[in-house]
Amino acid sequence: MLHNLKKIFSDKKIISNNEINPKLAFSALLIEAGMSDGSLDDDEKKTVHKLLSNFFELSQNDTSKLINEAIEIQGNSNQIIHLTRSIKENFSENQRINIVQMMWEVILSDGEEHMYEQNLMRRIAGLLYISDKSSGIARKTALKEISSK
Repeated sequence: MLHNLKKIFSDKKIISNNEINPKLAFSALLIEAGMSDGSLDDDEKKTVHKLLSNFFELSQNDTSKLINEAIEIQGNSNQIIHLTRSIKENFSENQRINIVQMMWEVILSDGEEHMYEQNLMRRIAGLLYISDKSSGIARKTALKEISSK
């Protein structure tokens, strides 16, 4: 039995706060936002790619590599707190609000908003110390960005 428990924990990558850089944490949160309704569809993936490429001024190839790493991190993690902690410690409040807005853009890019996505955003805003008011404004700004395309 002990061997089986060790196997379960060794099969899943354990990522401590010290091991994840803020850029990767941010990227993984965008993937988490896209996956929160059960799948990362093409619109959401394109939105993630565009947002990361613009935010970090990355080439197409570097952005794709970052997304692949983020998908792996997101898939191997069952908690978001180590991602939000890295962001909270390395990004200013205005940057964190922008991150929340970008997460909303990913969520809204498929034209649907599920209760799971709303719940995720409430939890993340709280973990990033973003007020409900600022999160609401970020959501409205994301809606404007999506509708202007």
